[in-house]
Amino acid sequence: MEISFWMVILNKINTRGVLVRRGILGINDAMCPLCMSTFVELVDHLTIHCHYRWSIWLKLIEWWGLSWCCPGNLSDLFKQWEFLVHGEFQRKVWSMLFFAIPWSTWILRNGSRHCILPSHIVH
Repeated sequence: MEISFWMVILNKINTRGVLVRRGILGINDAMCPLCMSTFVELVDHLTIHCHYRWSIWLKLIEWWGLSWCCPGNLSDLFKQWEFLVHGEFQRKVWSMLFFAIPWSTWILRNGSRHCILPSHIVH
């Protein structure tokens, strides 16, 4: 999981946008499978900016009683994430949550490529 996550942070995974750029998929196949919008599936859209993922990040921030301005990409979010909370235990939990959201998104995304998921799971 750690290697996969670092590949996500470095923007080195094969999203639909990357596969279109390489000529493997057509432009009509590039859209985000989670929100079914007109946004091309790129790492930052899939992990942060997709409105379903964004709502998860916002709920997490609200639960911890924090306020913030989300950076434009996952790498910058990772750099600022650990400074949002204080205390050793809180940082461990906080770090786990940071990794869990993109990881679960990637698992969900890969599942949605192979079957149609019920809307209550995707949302």
